[in-house]
Amino acid sequence: MGGGTTTREVVDARTLLDRSFELGRSGRHEEAVVTCREAIAAYRREAEVKIVVHEPGLALTLMGLALSLQGLALWSIALDARGEAVKADLEAVAVHRQLIELNPATDRSSFASALDRLSALLAEQGDHDQALIACQEAVAQYRQVADLPSLAHALYHVAVRLGAVDRHDEALAACTEAIGYFRELDPAEYLPELADALHNGAAELYELGRYDEGLAAINEAITLRRHRPDDDGAKLAKSLRVRAVIVAKLNH
Repeated sequence: MGGGTTTREVVDARTLLDRSFELGRSGRHEEAVVTCREAIAAYRREAEVKIVVHEPGLALTLMGLALSLQGLALWSIALDARGEAVKADLEAVAVHRQLIELNPATDRSSFASALDRLSALLAEQGDHDQALIACQEAVAQYRQVADLPSLAHALYHVAVRLGAVDRHDEALAACTEAIGYFRELDPAEYLPELADALHNGAAELYELGRYDEGLAAINEAITLRRHRPDDDGAKLAKSLRVRAVIVAKLNH
């Protein structure tokens, strides 16, 4: 197991972590949070011991701690406890950095996921600059792993964050790259994401005064949304409003 001994504490923590995700997936979010906190406490105790004695299994324990913190963030979001989620994800990111310092070959997927979620939470709080920094780092980490769907999603999120701070040229570049990747992926699975990216790209083209290109992008987004509408039609309605704004500008 990762070159070190697996203590009873780690086994118990892993059991608690697995249990928290079972609870969370079944909608029992309050119990999931409690169980996640128990896992975090167990992993912390084990990590403290292994740091002191230079135990080779420290990396395994730190990964468990990071995943437990990410679980706490996830179930806290489900309970609308955004502040708790931010704290958990911030610590998860710090633990992942420590883990990568110990072993640079560590898989970066969980680290990137924590950064991407942290970015969304920070953006919700209005901290767009820090949200952008976190999201850009998530993209950098996803580029190091073979996970094209996650990279495409993260690039789309970067485009949104860049647009929020009026960096529209860069936002369009990130969105264009995301659109390219979503086109490469299975359209049956990623059609909604492609429509979202096209909608965002159209908005950025509008901001840059490239109205004809923006109209083409939003028309494609509308076609895709009509092919597979969301439950309440809100996204289609939003895209239709963007199209009306672009057409009005072209006809001005």
